[in-house]
Amino acid sequence: MMKIIALLLLLQLLGCWSDTLPQEESVHRELKETKDVPAYTSGQEICPANICAELRELRAMMQEMKRLVQGIPKVAFTATLYVSDTGESQTGPFNTEITLVYKKVYTNIGNAYNPTTGIFTAPVKGVYDFSYSAFKNSAQTMGVMLYKNGKRIVIVYDNIAQDSQDSASNRAILQMDVGDQAYLVLYANSQIYDNGNNYNTFSGVLLFPM
Repeated sequence: MMKIIALLLLLQLLGCWSDTLPQEESVHRELKETKDVPAYTSGQEICPANICAELRELRAMMQEMKRLVQGIPKVAFTATLYVSDTGESQTGPFNTEITLVYKKVYTNIGNAYNPTTGIFTAPVKGVYDFSYSAFKNSAQTMGVMLYKNGKRIVIVYDNIAQDSQDSASNRAILQMDVGDQAYLVLYANSQIYDNGNNYNTFSGVLLFPM
């Protein structure tokens, strides 16, 4: 937000500068005619001293904000349940809940998602956005739940119905401490289906640190 404000201020200041000093020749003429307005000249930069001072201060602020932004951790991932681009696979049903392992990783910036366990571990304290999708193509019940540290947060669920193909998605924005974990769990006695179309996905991104 600070960076956006600074850029807007810079654009406004530059707009003001261009309006008041449209041509270099007119600048020299006006400076000669107005002796009580001090001027600052550096290479191609010619402007009243107060304007140039503000520009220099603004440049310094932008450099500092750039340094701070570069220090913010970047965390984002997207993974799918099925690894192969061909064939198909049914997962479940099982008589107990199981943690789903999304093995095909498309993005894993920060390496906070583990494709071996299916668990995302927060590397920094902050607010995270998690989303997922689920699909079935049988008469079995479908149920997939988002968990945080062993606690169920949200669920997608479809009971046995006449139509066999159903899909659903859900999302949650969660505050996470360092080491907190988020993962997806297959509901007991339910089933999901996948193939190269990647119907079942799990994604997360750090919105901002705290």
